[in-house]
Amino acid sequence: NERGQIRIEVLDDRGSVALSVEGTAQEQVRPGQVRTNAAGEFRYRVRATGAQRGEFQILYLPTGS
Repeated sequence: NERGQIRIEVLDDRGSVALSVEGTAQEQVRPGQVRTNAAGEFRYRVRATGAQRGEFQILYLPTGS
């Protein structure tokens, strides 16, 4: 069984949270826009509490797509 909580935080170039998504065993989807750095990269961190057998996915679409 999937259970627990998960938070995905996408960080800006200063390390501050630019976009935060929280979810439980039920699906949570949240679109948002985040700027990448000059190399086209962005950073994120995942925080899980009691999470078991879960998964997450980040889909990336360049601006103008």
